[in-house]
Amino acid sequence: MDLLRAIETAPETLDYIYPGLRRGRVGGLSAPGGTGKSYLLLTMAAAAATGQSLIPKIPTGKAGPYKVVYITAEEDQHDIHQRIRAIADAYPCVGGNAELLDSNLHVYPAVGESMSIINNPGIDSPGRAVIDKILSTHKPDVLILDPLAQMHGLDENNNSDMTQLMRILSGIAQAHNLVLIVSHHSSKATVLGGTNDTQQSTRGASSIIDNARWGTVLYHDKKAPQNEIMVKFVKLNNCAPISDITLIRTRNGALVSGGTGGAEKYA
Repeated sequence: MDLLRAIETAPETLDYIYPGLRRGRVGGLSAPGGTGKSYLLLTMAAAAATGQSLIPKIPTGKAGPYKVVYITAEEDQHDIHQRIRAIADAYPCVGGNAELLDSNLHVYPAVGESMSIINNPGIDSPGRAVIDKILSTHKPDVLILDPLAQMHGLDENNNSDMTQLMRILSGIAQAHNLVLIVSHHSSKATVLGGTNDTQQSTRGASSIIDNARWGTVLYHDKKAPQNEIMVKFVKLNNCAPISDITLIRTRNGALVSGGTGGAEKYA
């Protein structure tokens, strides 16, 4: 690297598609089961695909709209239909940009299919080729894999295995010049102990969050109303700190900020 040039010239302005998360980087979202992480990820996907800022403090980049691929190994087509409809009902700007959403957001429900990119250390699995083909076809700016546990067959409690897995994900993000976000579950111990709002709450080896450049947790404060969900940024490598976000879960499952009536274009 030319350090003299680095001192004498300003760095290139990069496109941060989400705050603190740019192309070529991997981010993670962890939460206990049933908290709403898939809803949050779908909402973030819809925001990027329509060029809207839906979740407060998580604006999409100025270069949007973006192309997004969302691969879910837990939801089927009916689930996705219900969730997209719920998000469109909660955010009129999404429903008002339905054609743009359909053009830019590609959702792959993969329940019952093997999307594993690696089952044995050092050996790619068939799921890697499937994902690469999807990415080559759509050329997305954002890839969301939900959940991480369905994308590998390694020991998630083994730091060496998880470092290898995260290195593969980083390689995918770099090779396809995209932002890659994976969802994961919080550990049972942190949920029961009331500490699932920390960086260490991610289930499994610490190398999962250590090798991500962006980390967010979704959790319910036991003292808060049942439908109130908190978003906390526990790791931001390229961004000023972001304060916690309070979201309300509607009757149909969508996550909205208190009193939201839609969204504003990020400018």
